[in-house]
Amino acid sequence: MKWLYTRYQGTPALHFTLNQHTPLTNRQAWRTFEALQADARVRFFPEWPALDSLLRRHSDLNQPATNIWGDAYLAAYAAVNGATLITFDEGFAKYDVKTLILEPT
Repeated sequence: MKWLYTRYQGTPALHFTLNQHTPLTNRQAWRTFEALQADARVRFFPEWPALDSLLRRHSDLNQPATNIWGDAYLAAYAAVNGATLITFDEGFAKYDVKTLILEPT
């Protein structure tokens, strides 16, 4: 049987799969991701090569931070594509991506 893992599945899915009672740190999640990459039963679909290094840089924390994954992925995706990330979330200012932070009216 082949398993399909999507990065955006998120830490709770890894948490459940590994029968852990506490969330994984982001660093532990990266190790789990790397183990899945080495597993012949798991199939990955290609993304831009530069996306992985940017996503890792944005999300490599030694603490559980499930809220970081989505933001880190969006920031990396925008950066790899040379796009401007337009958002209301001031938290994106910490990423090295061109960002336009909108003010709510």
